[in-house]
Amino acid sequence: MASMKLTPSLVLLAAISAAAFGLSGCEKKTSVKEVAQDTATAAKDLASDVKDAAVSTWDTVKDYTFEKKSDFADAMDRMAAKTDAGVDSLAVKSEPARDKVIEEYKEARAALKAQLGNLREASADTWSATKDKTGEAWSAVQAAYEKVKASTTS
Repeated sequence: MASMKLTPSLVLLAAISAAAFGLSGCEKKTSVKEVAQDTATAAKDLASDVKDAAVSTWDTVKDYTFEKKSDFADAMDRMAAKTDAGVDSLAVKSEPARDKVIEEYKEARAALKAQLGNLREASADTWSATKDKTGEAWSAVQAAYEKVKASTTS
């Protein structure tokens, strides 16, 4: 029998499924407020998991050399996709303050995407500087993500 490789995406899917099952349990909720609080808690937990996975991945790839340029860029794409999923799960309810920080996230994400395009075109001579700029763009995405996450508690 072939063994199944557990990827972070599968683990995240399992966590979301378990949370959804737990929130839909047999016990009847007495108020909409309790359901909203349970949903907010699940979203915060998911956001924490996404951040932890993304940070550990950055620590893994930050020292990649030019020879691993393609692997680095692919990892950055996966990391960004994880934060995108986290923002999408937190952006359920539209409020002016949250809309503003989500827009800031989208701008930081667009800048990272552009920088990843530059990274994919980098030469051995420009690799180090381009990778540093990509790290700065990633830091901006992470900072914007933290603002979105914080907006769910206000």
